[in-house]
Amino acid sequence: MGMEARIIAGGPFGPDVANYLEYAAECYKSVPKGTHVVVTVFTACSSTMSRELASAFGFGPWDFAKHPIGKDPRPDLDHLRIHFDAESIEQFLVLRRSGFTFFFLPEG
Repeated sequence: MGMEARIIAGGPFGPDVANYLEYAAECYKSVPKGTHVVVTVFTACSSTMSRELASAFGFGPWDFAKHPIGKDPRPDLDHLRIHFDAESIEQFLVLRRSGFTFFFLPEG
């Protein structure tokens, strides 16, 4: 079994992020503004893609000290565009602007 990885983000809910979360925006109608929510931003379903994802953020997949990416990561967006879909990149950019904190999670 190969490695898989995700980048998740956690941050304050608001109407500007409702369309970029795990579920349809209507599911968040009763969520108060500022409530901490968590969302998966990037998913890498192979060892190769997991390495590409980590590389875009400037570290290796097993470099655990760098897995808390923080609130203002500056990944290589061109690298991400080659390997990941535009929707995930847009989601990342919106969440970063909204003050979310990002984490890299390898599995396998």
